[in-house]
Amino acid sequence: MIKRITALVIITILIITGGCSLNDNQQQTTTAPYVLTDRQIAALEDVGLPTDYEALDMTQKYAIIRIEEGLSYLDNKYGERFIYAGYIRPSILDKETLFAVQEKDPIGVVELIYPRKGEDDSIYEDDFMTYVVEPIYDARMLDYFKSQLGDIPFFADIYISDTVYQHPDEVPKDINAIDGKIGARIALFLDGGKMGEAEYDAFIENYKAWCLEHKMETSLEIGLIKPGYIQKMTPDYYTTYRTEEYRIRYDRMYLGE
Repeated sequence: MIKRITALVIITILIITGGCSLNDNQQQTTTAPYVLTDRQIAALEDVGLPTDYEALDMTQKYAIIRIEEGLSYLDNKYGERFIYAGYIRPSILDKETLFAVQEKDPIGVVELIYPRKGEDDSIYEDDFMTYVVEPIYDARMLDYFKSQLGDIPFFADIYISDTVYQHPDEVPKDINAIDGKIGARIALFLDGGKMGEAEYDAFIENYKAWCLEHKMETSLEIGLIKPGYIQKMTPDYYTTYRTEEYRIRYDRMYLGE
């Protein structure tokens, strides 16, 4: 249904420009000429830097090597080729982060967090699987909402926050088999022209019971919206309509175990 990123221009978050120098432990040294991969060359071209490795300063060399290491990690983990979309170098305030997309049929911009200094070098964190499970989770939730709401218009925006699935091959085809395996944040707004407050309260109580029964952990914001506004909501433009001017009721809650 509603993708977490529906239309995203992949912006390079700068990244490999100079700036404060890295310490000795972060600088990369080589004993032989370093050969850039096609992905590294594309990343350098993206930010207007030289594609000759030796023409880069030490900070830029460190970054371009780390970018390829992150992309290779994703390639090996998921059996697909990923390409560069952005990078944030490590600092006191920022974790070292790579942004990447699948080269073929990209489903979203993946965020990869590198291990911090002193941590296990093999422990990376990435959110690729939240994109993989999104379609089946959306189908599961929309199936429930439609079964309960009938012809009452509604708007739902669904964001996957976590999942126990570690690889696409683990994700079942049956939408009923994912119960208890995916966490999400859901924004759900119902048409106050077709639903009264008593029905709204009853829907929430039924939904709470359903989430508990099916172990569906959900952070929910839900509202009963004045007539004529549900149809104007879009994934990129709905927060305005949850304000007092447009709503009849508004609630936030955490549902699940």
